[in-house]
Parts: sequence; C-alpha cells; structure tokens
Amino acid sequence: MQRMPTLQVFWSLVLVVVISLSPSVPPIHAAPQDTGPGAIHRSDACSHLPNPPGNAFGIEKHCPHQGSSSGVVKGDFNGDGYADLVIGEPDAAVGGQAGAGDLIVLYGSPDGLTKNGPQEWDDAKLGLTPGAGDGFGTALASGDFNGDGFSDLAIGIPGRSISTPSLFGATVHPQAGVVFVIYGSPNGLTITDQSVPAPRRFDLTMTTLPALPFGCGWNLDGARLGSALAWGDFNNDGIGDLAAGAPLLANLLPLSPCSEVLEGGVWELLGSTSGLRLTGNQIWTQANLPGLSTNAGLELGFSLAGGDFNSDGYADLAIGAPGMQTASGAFGGGVVIVFGGTLGVNPGAGIRSFTLDSISGAGSARDDDFFGVALAAGDFNGDTNVDLAIGIPARAALQHTIPGAGAVAVLYGTHTTGLTTANAQLWDENAVFTGIGVQTSANDGFGSALAAGDFNGDGHADLAIGVPFKEVAEGGTFLLDAGQVDVIYGSSSGLATSHPPQRWTEDTVIKLGAAAAGNHFGASLSAWNFGRDETTNFLGHPGALVRTADLAIGIPNQNVVGLPEAGAVNVLYGSFFSGGLVSRNSKGDITAQEFTAQTILFGGIPQGAQARAHFGMALY
Repeated sequence: MQRMPTLQVFWSLVLVVVISLSPSVPPIHAAPQDTGPGAIHRSDACSHLPNPPGNAFGIEKHCPHQGSSSGVVKGDFNGDGYADLVIGEPDAAVGGQAGAGDLIVLYGSPDGLTKNGPQEWDDAKLGLTPGAGDGFGTALASGDFNGDGFSDLAIGIPGRSISTPSLFGATVHPQAGVVFVIYGSPNGLTITDQSVPAPRRFDLTMTTLPALPFGCGWNLDGARLGSALAWGDFNNDGIGDLAAGAPLLANLLPLSPCSEVLEGGVWELLGSTSGLRLTGNQIWTQANLPGLSTNAGLELGFSLAGGDFNSDGYADLAIGAPGMQTASGAFGGGVVIVFGGTLGVNPGAGIRSFTLDSISGAGSARDDDFFGVALAAGDFNGDTNVDLAIGIPARAALQHTIPGAGAVAVLYGTHTTGLTTANAQLWDENAVFTGIGVQTSANDGFGSALAAGDFNGDGHADLAIGVPFKEVAEGGTFLLDAGQVDVIYGSSSGLATSHPPQRWTEDTVIKLGAAAAGNHFGASLSAWNFGRDETTNFLGHPGALVRTADLAIGIPNQNVVGLPEAGAVNVLYGSFFSGGLVSRNSKGDITAQEFTAQTILFGGIPQGAQARAHFGMALY
C-alpha cells in the first residue's frame, strides 16, 4: 500500500499534533440561573454552571451543542463548571510494553487545575491488553455523548491492532486503530458507575466502508483510526456526536484497475441517551465525498474540527487533508467542509473544499505546504458565526525565501454559505509581529498546533499558534527547536494586531533558563476555562465572575529529573483585567503552572516520569 512519506517524515519530528479546539465567548452578560448545585437543563448538551459558584459572566452556556468551537467549559467530566485537562502520554511504557501509552486527567477548580484526585487511564484499566506502539492517548476529544450534562472522553489509540475473521481463524490488521470512550459522572470519568454507559471501544470492523469500483476492497492495515478526533452535534438532537479520523485508510491494490489508492477517511458516530451508537453512522472517504481529489496520500482526516459554520443549528465538520493535490502543488493540502443535517454530516447537506489556491491574496499552493495539518474553530470577530483557522506549518515565508517557516490561514463564517474566502487572512510571524524585524526562520513550523479561546473576555475568540521548532535566544545562546507560542487577539474585524500580540516561550511562562534545545514547546495546545475566574461588580452584579479561557501548552520533549523527552505541560491563565494571558501577578510572582508525570506521580514507574514518554504530546 502506498504511503505519503513526506508528511510522515515532517511530523516524525514532533510525532503527532493534536488539535485542541476552544470557544469564542459571547459579550459579557448574565448567565441563566440554575435551580441548585449542579443543576442540568435538558435543552443543553452540557449543564449550565452550578450554583455555587454563582453568577457567571462572559458565557451563555458552558457547553452548547453546536460543536467543538462552542462553549467555555467542555471537558468538564464531573460537572462542576470548570474544565478539566486531559494530557496524553502516547509513548509511555505500560505493562512492560513500550509505547503503549496512557493519559492523565487533572480536574479544574475555582483555583484552577489541581493535582488533587488526578486520574490515569491506559489500555489495562479499560480491559485491554497493552500493546507496544498502541499510542493510547495520541488524540483526545470531549463531548456529551449521552446527553446527561457531563462531558465524556474519546481517546484515540491509532497504533492498536485489530483482527477480522478469516478462513484461518483471524486476520490481524496492525495499526488499524481503535477509539475508546469513557463517560463522565458527578465523580468524573468512571468505568464503575452503573448510572452512566459502560466504556466502549470502536474500530473499523464495526462500520460499513463505501463500495469501491471493480470489486476492489479496503485495507485496514495501518489505517490509524483515532489519529484525530472532534465532537459536535451534527444532527442537532441536543446530544454530542463524535468524528474520528483514519488518515491512512486505503483500498487494496491487488491488480490494475484497483491501483488507485484512496487514502483517508472519517467515521462519524452519533450520540444517544445510551451513548455513542453503531447505527445510522457513516464513514466518509474520497470514494463517497463528491468532487474530492483522488490523489494518493490525501490523508483525509489527519485533523478535524466541528463548528456551525453556516449558523443553521447543525454542527459542520472541517476535515484536514494535508496531502491533497492542488492545482499548483503536490501535497499542497486542503480542508473539506461537510455540512451537518438531520442525518448528521452528509454531502447531501452540502460540501465545500478549500486550498491555498482558493484564497485570494494568499499566493498559490506549493509542493509540501501541508495546508490543513492543524485546525481550530472560534468566533474571532464576535459576529456569532464560527470561523476556522488552518495551520500550514511547512509553508515557506517571505515570497518563499524561508522554507518551512509556516503560516496560518483564517476563513470567516457567514450565516448562509458558511466559511468564505472573503476577508480571509494569511498570517506568519512577520505579519504577527510587524515592525519588530524579521521574525521567521527556516523550519519554525508556525501553525503546527492551534487553539482558539477568549483569553481576555472581550467577546472575541483569540488564536494561540504553536511554533514548536522555533529557535529561542537565551543569554547569548540559541536553543534550536526550543519552541514558542504566539497569540493573536480577536476584534470586531477579526484577528488583528491592534491588541498587542504575545510571544511565549518556557522562559517567559515559568522562568529564565526553563527553555532548552529540542523541547518543542507548543507542539500541542488546548484552551478552556480551568478556573481562577475574576470577581467584579460589573453591571451592578456584586461578586459576579468573569470567565476567560486559559491555555495549556504541551512540551513533549522536555527532560524531567534527568529523563530525556519525558515531557511537560505549562498552563497560562487568562485575565479580563490584565487583557489576556498572564504568567505573573502584579507582584511579579509566577502564577502559571507546570505539570509533569513526575509531579503528578503517574507514568507507570515509581518516580512517575518516563524517558521518551512524551507527556503533553496530546492535550484536551
């Protein structure tokens, strides 16, 4: 089976990028009142904020059902009104199996993320035998898949093998991939609470793949289901649904005319009151999405994002295909939008595709741009329409003179047609930090990871951009691939530099000397409201809370207690009064947090951290 080596080689440097999506926040106003602690409104996909903590400003609902880009709190597994952080450690050894992987859950609180009562999940805890290279926790997504008001967790295990019946007993399909779902409860994620659905695994043997011409079949080997995940209410029934990417799904190549490789697919799983179901679902590939390029190496489903881009009440699905052939570039990349409807996402409800060639003023696509590697949805201009940011991390900058510097395209949503190329933007570091001098350098990977959230509470989503290969200067020394995160703030005209953009490194988040060569700070990002809300008398409401998004930053290659590439996560908190993300208070004391498997005491060995476990490679 053919594979597209270029994209895989590029990303082997960072292993995998997980797209963390976060919301815009409507203008500040009072939230609807609950009737008591933890009260649930059935019309919501998730509960309103509990009371206590009391009134909340800056949101209407903390988990509306329109999709991945909606709500301030979404991964709220215990329903306390604060987002919880899931940290993937996909290369951790579990049960003696290298790279089996695990994940850690830190729960939010009024004081922010806490190490009190964390959870560790792996194959064994879910009744599976850990396998070498499973990559448990490579991708993560959260949504309310059973409509009970508590967020649930979907876990991608793309390296997991599956088997199918054959004349000889069973055929093993290596790296076909598995998705596992754990349900939330008042006590958080649970596999023992009988009041919620039992955890469940999903693989491609449980769906019907579209028919191929000439009797050709599908090859599940190496499909890597679970490489990307996203949630949204695609059929608008008030219960969250899940999309799972299998970017290397391909058809068999026995003989010509079955020689065409159709790479990639996205499986949609619809939610119900009993959890994600196996009926009424679809898997979408080049074979049944009309008008798509049929080039080998498309990698449809490499990245995913859900959002109601045309404001019709149904979540739509953005699908990254970074290997798409464009009019002017091999593997220039593309993004496919499949609209939601009563049957869920379906070409019958509408389909559109975008490449760099289709964006006026962006310049034509080039070979190996990989447009669509990362996606993030949010309302950047505050007009209530969901917008989409698209990472192009291999794009050359400055008229193609700086290879691999990277760029980000932004498409704005409309009420009727959805995303449009009108007023589209193309950002690179030079555009973000105009007037400060040349900012980009070769192979920075600007746009490798994206997260959208309203960090300053002004009603416009802001965009955090990972630049994990960025060289960082420290005391006259240049730290290769230390990594950086840039933040562009939203406004009534969209993302703009009128609010000064921010540049974060490990040195500016925690302390000078924290950055190190090869750490890849910013390889993953996630933006939600983890707590530490500010109190104000705004609009005459004494003691009201102003809620802003906070930013978690993955540093998967950081050394911990002498263990190379054990990994770490930094967390910055948003502030209405300080105008955005802050790492220190007015006294200069560090308020940002740092977490490692060592400090949480998880990871499979006594001291917690493991060499090359890459804690923080995935975040949600």
